[in-house]
Amino acid sequence: MSTAEIIPAESQAEPNALARRQPSTMDLLNYALTHEGSVDVIERFMVLHQKDEERKAKQRFDDAMRAAQQEIPAILPNKEVKNGQKTMFKYASYEQLDKVIRPIYLKHGLSVSFNGAEAPAGKVRVLCTVSHCDGHSEPYQIDLAIDPGRVGLSQTDAELAAQSKAKRRILRNIFNIVDDQEDELLTNGWLMAQLEDIAKAPNSKELEAMFRDAYAKLKEEKNWNGIGILVEARDKKRKACQW
Repeated sequence: MSTAEIIPAESQAEPNALARRQPSTMDLLNYALTHEGSVDVIERFMVLHQKDEERKAKQRFDDAMRAAQQEIPAILPNKEVKNGQKTMFKYASYEQLDKVIRPIYLKHGLSVSFNGAEAPAGKVRVLCTVSHCDGHSEPYQIDLAIDPGRVGLSQTDAELAAQSKAKRRILRNIFNIVDDQEDELLTNGWLMAQLEDIAKAPNSKELEAMFRDAYAKLKEEKNWNGIGILVEARDKKRKACQW
């Protein structure tokens, strides 16, 4: 239905603001309401107006996200994971990320909320909703494996550690925060578990078997940094046990 069908010709000819510009969906809805338009016409313009408002809210959300991302700086790592005295990798903790980015996204009318949900076995699921003050929101989700190789952690502590990692990673994804120092394979604990097994190997035969299996997986993943760490751990064990 065109504007001409809703606004009579004599009204369109009037030299007022409505006649001089393209009417908005609100203009058309108000006109239909004040001029006793049919229920069908009013309902159609209500739907059009709602869609128009949703589109504008989405655009303002996108603009706010773009502005926030432009302001978010590189975030330096403040935590490190070690194997003995060797630093395996460094990363920015959730607290570090939040401290830097919260003031920025709040300034642009954005807010972030987290929730949990049922996840596949061996994983935690973190849900994140980013909302804008004008009403639009976007949902995000991440599933992360619970680290089975962390020594000294209860199941509850391991799940909490995985949740913290998931929150950190989903924030980085949402705001496009790059952290080259945190390797994905290391963060799920798999390589750390292999290193711990190698350190506890009871004899050279089992040591070499552990090394071959882990090496094959790392090679398949093309994780050359992980292979270097694995070789160093094997050589260290050989030297300590004189194998």
